[in-house]
Amino acid sequence: MKKLAIGLDFDGVCANTPRKKAETAAQKFNIYVPMNECNKLGFLKRGITEEQYSGLQAEVYSEYNLRPVQGCQTYVRKIIEDGHDIKIRSYRLEKPGIYIINSFLVDNRLNIDDFLCTNNRSKNKYCDNFDVFIDDKAEHLLDLKKNKCAKHLILFGAPYNKNEELADGMERICGWKNVYEEISKIARK
Repeated sequence: MKKLAIGLDFDGVCANTPRKKAETAAQKFNIYVPMNECNKLGFLKRGITEEQYSGLQAEVYSEYNLRPVQGCQTYVRKIIEDGHDIKIRSYRLEKPGIYIINSFLVDNRLNIDDFLCTNNRSKNKYCDNFDVFIDDKAEHLLDLKKNKCAKHLILFGAPYNKNEELADGMERICGWKNVYEEISKIARK
């Protein structure tokens, strides 16, 4: 089995920030956003403004103690145990993003020491020569595809991104167990 360089997005792949956004919106704006609509459009359809959505996102993205996406801890540890190199690349603002990601990794005992935030800029210059990159937004993967930053592009399937179209060379995989199996398959090639 060959050692792979694997890139992970943070929000929606590692940390369950979409659920946190829905919970915060319910408390703050008294609206219910189901997980299958837990994207910007889903919030705007329920009457919050662009400005309120930006504020909601900023609030959630500045919170510590985020819960992991189901299966993240188990399967990220297995990927590391299998000898693969994992790096996190997030669109978050560098401050406080770096501290929040570090806190999340420590709290969840995930031994990943290469993580950075791109300050809402393209991940391209930070994603050179990945064998696999996993993100929950197809548009981010498309940007990586155009710039040939990763050989295998995986959309981490979630209810809120099920209608996002994938370009050739991109694959939607739901759940960490299935992602782990796909990574294992790629490593055996």
